Amino acid sequence: MTFCTDFAKVRIYNPSTTIASLAMVPISVASAVQRAGRAGRTSSGICYRLYLRSTFDTLPSTTPPEITRTDLMMPILQMKSLGIDDVMKFEWITSPPTESMLRAFEGLVAAEMMRDDGRLTSVGERAAEFPLDVGFARMVRARGVLYESLIVQHSYCGRETFNAERKY
Repeated sequence: MTFCTDFAKVRIYNPSTTIASLAMVPISVASAVQRAGRAGRTSSGICYRLYLRSTFDTLPSTTPPEITRTDLMMPILQMKSLGIDDVMKFEWITSPPTESMLRAFEGLVAAEMMRDDGRLTSVGERAAEFPLDVGFARMVRARGVLYESLIVQHSYCGRETFNAERKY
């Protein structure tokens, strides 16, 4: 048995403010159908939708692709490190907003990971090796603060830092 509400928390990135946040947004019809499918995945089941049919009829058909609502600094940094120089002409399945791309370039230049001409700096090349947020990747690469920066990154991810069962 599953219960389906008509809202979900979705991570949204605002390129104007360069802030990512969780927002409550209406789910899409595709998400509602997927949630109903979970009710009978392992055995027969029922999905209770906790909203009216009229609400279901007003839901968007699909959820916007994540690339249209995410910070693009790390993907651009990694693409550049792989030798994809002209990221603006890259053939995306779904193109990200131009403003997000421009803000990502500005952020990479400000973080000294990319030059004004679009080439990566040595800091950018090293930071691209880490699957982390650009700021944290740069912090991890700084000398003498590896342990401390990993603790900050771990806390930022929202995972439990200490395990009570573990004996030190």
